[in-house]
Amino acid sequence: MKPANFNPYSSAGKTIFRLSYLAAPGLAILLILFSLAQTVYRLSLPTEGWSYARDTTGTARTLIFKSNLSRLPSALQPGDVLLAVEGRPFSKILAAALALDSRPPQNWTVGQTVIYTIERYGREMNVGVLLLRLPAASILSNLANNLLMNPAPLLTLLIALFVFVQQPANLSARLLLLFSAAVFSSDGISQVVSGTNVIGPAEMFYPGAYWPSQFFNSLIWPLLIAPAFIHLLLSFQIFKAPLQRYPRLILLVLYGYMPVLTLLAAGISFGRPLTFWRIWSRLSFIDFFAVLLAAIAGVIYTLVTTRRSAEATRVRWLAWGTIITSLGTLSGNLLISAGLTGGTFLIGWIATRLLQLGLPISVAIAILRHRLFDIDIIIRRTLVYGILTAALAFSYFVSVVLLQGALRLFTAQTGSELVTVLSTLAIAALFIPLRRGVQNFIDRRFYRGKYNADRTLQAFNESLRYQVDLDQISNQIVTTVESTIHPTHVSLWLVKPKN
Repeated sequence: MKPANFNPYSSAGKTIFRLSYLAAPGLAILLILFSLAQTVYRLSLPTEGWSYARDTTGTARTLIFKSNLSRLPSALQPGDVLLAVEGRPFSKILAAALALDSRPPQNWTVGQTVIYTIERYGREMNVGVLLLRLPAASILSNLANNLLMNPAPLLTLLIALFVFVQQPANLSARLLLLFSAAVFSSDGISQVVSGTNVIGPAEMFYPGAYWPSQFFNSLIWPLLIAPAFIHLLLSFQIFKAPLQRYPRLILLVLYGYMPVLTLLAAGISFGRPLTFWRIWSRLSFIDFFAVLLAAIAGVIYTLVTTRRSAEATRVRWLAWGTIITSLGTLSGNLLISAGLTGGTFLIGWIATRLLQLGLPISVAIAILRHRLFDIDIIIRRTLVYGILTAALAFSYFVSVVLLQGALRLFTAQTGSELVTVLSTLAIAALFIPLRRGVQNFIDRRFYRGKYNADRTLQAFNESLRYQVDLDQISNQIVTTVESTIHPTHVSLWLVKPKN
């Protein structure tokens, strides 16, 4: 809020506005540089060269090995659970890292072998693990692989930069830049080398590496990305009344509630770092889903209550992108957490990574060139092909199950290429009639005017086949235009041909 006597055209006012324009790109550059610096520092530390999966038990007392990043021979295997390093329990290593009191074992240097106590297939064992630095070839390969599998952070940042250059005075453009820079510094830099946000022993043994990596890998979501996301929605006036009436209070709550909850968790668990970490992890987990659900609820409410206008069109663009991105993130994380992707990369990539581009693309169009695109057409096609994809996937699943059951009943076989071929042919045959049926249903339920207009035009075309009277044809043309386009005035001018 500016003071009542603030003059934006004075030299001081122009300076303040310039600084406000530079604040977002300045903070974005700092985030990216700090993330890059801590990532380079982490890569310089001795490590066993593996990525890690999150401890699903909720105890934070184990670490699960995921994949070998170095691609060199190793005594470890995917799924091994780390229990101790050189006889020191992992829970104590984590507690020391949280309390900034960690230190590496004496033999924690490149080329040395350290003893890891692991659990493999329910049996505890000790294995010797060679410490190394990730080779440059492995780093570049992992970087390229992760950028291909997760293109959304980089593409989002490029879109945000383009929008900001075009509209630097637009608050939404600045917030989109800040939001995209925070996402890129986390998903595009800090996590990109290992493809995970879980921190390993190499970082835990060095206080200068643990908390910076923890910030960019996980803390940045509730502390910066989530507030910037909601602030971006508010800048499009989704909840315009609260933000206009209480701007300072709303922004204070928005950016301050998670730091306050963090301080409360630290006070409750003072002297017990593992307890603090479990409390904070649960708060962060709840915040993640609460923010996405609040965003979806907010834009749906806006779509229902906002009247059609230029501003409403921009809001509808934002709503479309927010719903696509939020639902994709929610469904993708739930599918992956529940193990329902079947280990298929394509399903997880589409459900989480590809749909994340909905928000930046829609915001860019809403800010810059929304009049060049028909949001109704895009929403309609999204509904049609989304329902069509789900229906075809369900039909394919049912056909495979039924055909396999029939095959098992008559031939005593559990599977056959014939089942796949028949199911694929059935889906190919269903595609066109099912698409037509879904499109008619969507038009009848949500686009009744277009549906009625199409039927009117079809009836008009049919009548022209048997109509020869010019006056009746003229009346039908005028009636058809009025019932389909709804103009304020319509007239028909017929020019008589010259003899």
